Amino acid sequence: MSRLLLAALLLAALPAPAEAQRPQERRGFWLAGGLGVGHTTADCDQCAIGNREGGSYLALALGGTVRRNVLVGVELNAWYRGFEDGDESLLGGFTVVQWYPWDRLGLHLRTGAGWSYARSGYQVEVAAGKDDKLGLGLRFGAGWDVRVGSMVSITPFLGIHVAALGDRDFLGGTLTNLISSSRQAGVGVTIH
Repeated sequence: MSRLLLAALLLAALPAPAEAQRPQERRGFWLAGGLGVGHTTADCDQCAIGNREGGSYLALALGGTVRRNVLVGVELNAWYRGFEDGDESLLGGFTVVQWYPWDRLGLHLRTGAGWSYARSGYQVEVAAGKDDKLGLGLRFGAGWDVRVGSMVSITPFLGIHVAALGDRDFLGGTLTNLISSSRQAGVGVTIH
């Protein structure tokens, strides 16, 4: 996965065709999707878990253009990792606002609020089970639209998804005020 990400970033850095070198234009409907890698960390009142767990990341977003430098829409994203004794995932659904500080350039900042869903499946010796929790979520990110066509861009991005999951029963105990966060880096395609 990291080789794929590196290749996509190198492709985005290549000189664009003359058609794609015109100033950025954004109007009407937009659609974006991306793949990447990420890691999560977690913390709660009685624990300092803090371990970084690496995994794969996927995001899909769509919406409309409010102004040529402001996009509004919805985003779904997912972080997942599988391991020998189970798997973990952190999903999010957000209403997002994407702002281009310089409307003729591709640099943008994204923020959003919505829900988060965390799931853990595990097997400890002969016992197996799963634990899941729904909570509030916040989304922050930045990216750069590198035009490769009149309305198509390759978009390298960085992001963070913070999930407030409250109290969570896990392996016979309770984790109180659990906060989980997923940080991502990837590359996507944006049509606008």
